[in-house]
Amino acid sequence: MPPPKAPPLSRAAHPKEVRPRQTCFDPGAFERFGSNPAAGPRCGECPVSAPLAHASPSGEGPLTARTPAVRPWWRGLLFLPLWARRIRVRPTPDTYLETGVYEVNRGLYTNRYFGSGFPNNISQASGVYVPTEIAYEPSLGASNLLGHYKFGFGFDSTLYKSFFSALPATPGEPAAGPSHNKQFWVLADQMLVRQGNGDQDGIIALAAFAHNDPNVSAFAEQYFAGLVDRAFWHARPEDAVALFFNYNRMSGPLGEVQAEEDELGIPFSNGATGVQTHEMFIEADYNIHVYRGVDFRPEFQYVIRPNGQSNIRDAAVFGFKVHVEF
Repeated sequence: MPPPKAPPLSRAAHPKEVRPRQTCFDPGAFERFGSNPAAGPRCGECPVSAPLAHASPSGEGPLTARTPAVRPWWRGLLFLPLWARRIRVRPTPDTYLETGVYEVNRGLYTNRYFGSGFPNNISQASGVYVPTEIAYEPSLGASNLLGHYKFGFGFDSTLYKSFFSALPATPGEPAAGPSHNKQFWVLADQMLVRQGNGDQDGIIALAAFAHNDPNVSAFAEQYFAGLVDRAFWHARPEDAVALFFNYNRMSGPLGEVQAEEDELGIPFSNGATGVQTHEMFIEADYNIHVYRGVDFRPEFQYVIRPNGQSNIRDAAVFGFKVHVEF
């Protein structure tokens, strides 16, 4: 038997991203470009909840990045972009305007187009995602209570089939045509009580709302609220406890299509096993700082109407995350 061949370099190493940054003028602007920016669009992120919540707008990737073609957090709803460029301009020290252009690629995470190696395959590119966000970041009072208030809009140029296209055509009625995905979001977090010198050392309240086009996006709206308490224990200033609530309203047109599919006895759209209407999450986390660069976080999450379906039992989920930073 001949000896096994050594794996080619394309299977042993993968380019992650290239991210040049250039300061253009004071108070500052920067641009970001990458061959595969792993984080995706930064617009719509909440810097407080991002390291903590699963259910948050950015815990596993923002709802605001969720076009039906961009992947990071919910059930393959989104694909990450492959190339990107963004710019942020600060008219004043506590405000900024940010926009960018991100490739939308349907072949990402498939073995055929991006299974291994160094390919930067654009044959499956279907459009671009363009988010724009304006933000106000105040520092209130003598205690320097930091906050972030954001409003943004996103447009995906990809054409997506309407949910109604899954139904049998009705004679004499025009078929539902494809359309782009449009979305907007509002996010806010504000420190209420300071308990240390760090930017997040205190009690911080969070809230968010995001809306997607329900004709092409299964998750039409997200409502989010939370409370984070960090540095409450002086002996362990980097520990944090958090409580989050998340409500997701599924697409109304998708629900109508699924109800009709149920009557016709054909498979449900969106890979569901019942009509999807809404789902809720309640989440509690405790972040334990173990050592410099090492955190351990037990989590509890109670999911009401998983996948937005009434025929799936509510679920209590226990887990943990380990974060190691070198």
